[in-house]
Amino acid sequence: MKDVRIKYQNLLKTNEIPCIEACNWAEEQKYVDVVDLVQNAKLEWRQWVAFHTFDTDTLLALAADQDSAVRKAVAGNANTPTDTLLALAADQYWAVRYAVAGNANTPTDTLLALAADQDSDVRKAVAGNANYKP
Repeated sequence: MKDVRIKYQNLLKTNEIPCIEACNWAEEQKYVDVVDLVQNAKLEWRQWVAFHTFDTDTLLALAADQDSAVRKAVAGNANTPTDTLLALAADQYWAVRYAVAGNANTPTDTLLALAADQDSDVRKAVAGNANYKP
């Protein structure tokens, strides 16, 4: 299980406490697949990984998480691919759309669509995005 710890820490490039706790949990659960580990980890670990990872497979898996807080963290991650941001822009929860609107990598056409969002906070986040050109 040492390989899981190394793979997970390499994925996140950090030694912060949530990573260490998650690695310990992974060893106990005998997980060898990082995506499987992240999908089955505690909510706060999934959120932390969603916001900090640079791995696109992990981001894609977490973008479909059942918890909106995890999807919001994916939407706020600067490494989230644009196609994933596009999908998250249609999320039913305003906070996820708000995070997409604030992401510097959100495509202009997605920002234009979010500029007409029903939620005023989402519209404000769009207006504050440097890539927004009305």
